[in-house]
Amino acid sequence: MVKVDSVAALKRIPVGTKLYIIASLLGPNEPKGRIVQKVRSRDILLTVDDPTSKNHGETSYLGLDKVRVEPTANGFRIFDASGVRGEGGGLCAEYVFAEPDPEAP
Repeated sequence: MVKVDSVAALKRIPVGTKLYIIASLLGPNEPKGRIVQKVRSRDILLTVDDPTSKNHGETSYLGLDKVRVEPTANGFRIFDASGVRGEGGGLCAEYVFAEPDPEAP
């Protein structure tokens, strides 16, 4: 698992990595699957990998401009660093890495 403690570290997450979003601007939520599709200089494209979602298979975007990244035990949090949302610093999203498949070779 990659330690994600900066935007540069976010950009090093390999394509195909499965993540779960567990919190967003709306607060905590049930884990919802995402797969890293493409890493670009200003954002990361993720495929929505949640069969219960009406957006299953569509692309989700994780913007990298004016954000601060904080590592967690099994993932990372992204905070607003622009000052646009109130005082700034509010949680934008929290992701955890999917557990490795014990059946995988």
